[in-house]
Amino acid sequence: MENCSANLKHAIKWSELCFPEEISLEKIVRSGQCFRPREIFPSCFRFITKDSILYLKQVSAKELAFYINITEEGDGEAREITEKQWKKIWLPYFDGKRKYGKIERKSREDDYLQKCIAYGKGLRVLRQDPFETLLTFILSQRKSIPAIRSSVEKLCERFGEKQYSKVEEKEVYLFPRAEALQDADFSECSLGYRAPFVRDAVERVLEKRLDLYALDKVPTEELLSKLMEVHGVGIKVAACVALFAYSRMDIIPEDVWMKRIWDKAYCGANPYLNDPDGGIIQQYLFHYAIHHKEEW
Repeated sequence: MENCSANLKHAIKWSELCFPEEISLEKIVRSGQCFRPREIFPSCFRFITKDSILYLKQVSAKELAFYINITEEGDGEAREITEKQWKKIWLPYFDGKRKYGKIERKSREDDYLQKCIAYGKGLRVLRQDPFETLLTFILSQRKSIPAIRSSVEKLCERFGEKQYSKVEEKEVYLFPRAEALQDADFSECSLGYRAPFVRDAVERVLEKRLDLYALDKVPTEELLSKLMEVHGVGIKVAACVALFAYSRMDIIPEDVWMKRIWDKAYCGANPYLNDPDGGIIQQYLFHYAIHHKEEW
């Protein structure tokens, strides 16, 4: 772990694992589906969900070294906690049980898609926390990815709880709980016209008019409909939340990039509209497009 630990004052005990399939942390972080994960050292990435902070180092296409930031010291109990957190929280977060290789090998006779898959090999569609995903995609409207990340970090630094990171040797901010955002002053968070939309989402959660975790069990159409009751949430944001927080892999969020893709490569039509893996296909297409802007 030389890249991640060179500047540490205290030794960090990393665990190693072999992911079920090829995985690329860099591609996931740069794929536009998440706004908090970041590369903190070369090939070393930080992911946060709820109150769990994970550090991952890319060792090879399938091999990862990981450290979960916990308060316990590095004894047998801490190792057991780390293993439980990986299996309970982080393996589902990375959609670790789904066979992407099988999806990639399907015969679709689509040369453009195959090119995008080859470029995006190792992508995973993350299963993120519903509350964080809803708020961050509300903030994503009419913003560039760097601007979204900046607004989200400001929100976390102002209203999120702090947890000391042994890897970074500094305080790291968690995503705010709904209670912390009640009647909050967002003036320093660069939310702009989206502030009332965030406030409405928070109020609905606190008043239990919107139970984001119960929505995991409802049909997709009902899920989308319920999400769109939040002010400022249209079908695009609702679809992103359905895909990236609830793993509704048949959902294909439509934005300006996807419209360009359909127009350029598919004569203006979406051929994967009824594909059960349409959301994963969309991620390959979207990831390729945003990193090949010169082709547009």
